[in-house]
Amino acid sequence: MAQILAYESSHQNGIDEMMNGIALEFDEQIIPKTTSKTPIVPDKYWVALSNGEVVGTVGIIVVEKDFGILKKMMVKKEYLVLDLYKFSCSVV
Repeated sequence: MAQILAYESSHQNGIDEMMNGIALEFDEQIIPKTTSKTPIVPDKYWVALSNGEVVGTVGIIVVEKDFGILKKMMVKKEYLVLDLYKFSCSVV
């Protein structure tokens, strides 16, 4: 079972490892180079963990009080088929 938690800096190494693994599945570069104009972390950012391993991320940019735009979402291939009810959320 996976947990979805609010992002903490302690998750960053796991996120980097997951992203590098996902990038290997593509012929072209999928991870943009960061510039001063590139936001590294969206307004709201969550991490999916399974047995302590980062298996996914999702982020949103808040546009208005109750409105946001999905900005970043990555999931390890082997976790794409999980049903949402299998996730336990602890995000406020």
